[in-house]
Amino acid sequence: IRLRRRNRLCYNRRTSMRTVVLVLFYILVVVACLPFILFCMLAGLREPLIAVGLWAMRVSRRVLRIEVRTSGLEGLEPGTPRIFMPNHLSFLDGPMVMTLIPGVARVILKKSVLRIPIVGLGMRFVGFVPVDRKGAEGGKGASPGRPPSCGRGATPT
Repeated sequence: IRLRRRNRLCYNRRTSMRTVVLVLFYILVVVACLPFILFCMLAGLREPLIAVGLWAMRVSRRVLRIEVRTSGLEGLEPGTPRIFMPNHLSFLDGPMVMTLIPGVARVILKKSVLRIPIVGLGMRFVGFVPVDRKGAEGGKGASPGRPPSCGRGATPT
């Protein structure tokens, strides 16, 4: 949340503090879950990693006090492939949409996001599809059709 005061842009202190708490929470979760992440990767288990990521996103929604309203989800049949495209008004749009999608979802995301230590490795492992957005032709080769990592019933986001 941004507030304007005397023609200057400033940040609300409460929101800034919640963001700091959330970043510390994510660091703690990643460090605490490192053995679990490694076990899942060695055992080839993708769904538990996705479940932990979705849980962390739900917690962040509560910490930041983000209210999400949805409509039309009752008409979606789980297991039917769909493409969801958030409008990216903020950095949280994509992750918030993932918490609302029924069933398994995979994400098409900026390649640089996969450089985040441990988290990027996990994202790549569960089947997130990187897109190199450099230049006009950058994203065209990312996925000619359904991403190979999107198995039967998975939904690209």
